[in-house]
Amino acid sequence: MCSFRNSPINKPANGKRGFTLIEIMIALVLFSVLMGIIVNAIGLTSKLKDHGKGTSDKHLEPYITRVVIETDCRNFTEPLKGSTESKFDRTVLDESESITFYSVIQSPVSKRGISRVTYKASEGKLLRELNNINGDSGSSMSLSFLENLKSVSFAFSDTPCVDDATSEWPHRNRIPKYIVFNLVFVHDEDGHSVESDEEWLFSLGQVS
Repeated sequence: MCSFRNSPINKPANGKRGFTLIEIMIALVLFSVLMGIIVNAIGLTSKLKDHGKGTSDKHLEPYITRVVIETDCRNFTEPLKGSTESKFDRTVLDESESITFYSVIQSPVSKRGISRVTYKASEGKLLRELNNINGDSGSSMSLSFLENLKSVSFAFSDTPCVDDATSEWPHRNRIPKYIVFNLVFVHDEDGHSVESDEEWLFSLGQVS
């Protein structure tokens, strides 16, 4: 009985086995799937980039500002024991106000995580100043948000409703549950200055 197992006809000339048809088809399928993923990823990245260009000025900055303020307010903490400072230090600045309170913040300014936070309107923007509680005047940093801001004022409430907020908090022994940022913007329309206002409400501390 003849056998062709060891016949030189079944062996490649260079002694190496080539790819089978099935292996080539599998490789083509995997390549096609990979190319599809890459094309979809490129398309998605382009859409996100275009979306970011269209929303950066109108929506992104106010959103970031809200996140920063919300973080400061939720991490609100009372002054250190033995301190004579009030829970909220408010100052009237012309038509605007500034407010200062303590917040637990991990930052380069405060190694221990507790900083004094101040919000106020300055040069048409909302200015956030962060200072170390150790009293080191050099340990501070500031951030500016928004555009065309004329003034800011503050109110307090025990309910998540801006209509219930009051500019003077009557309860000395406990903090309010919410703080309201009253923002007044000024815009130029057809050569005239037009004012608009927004009310942003944030919870103080970990409100349940």
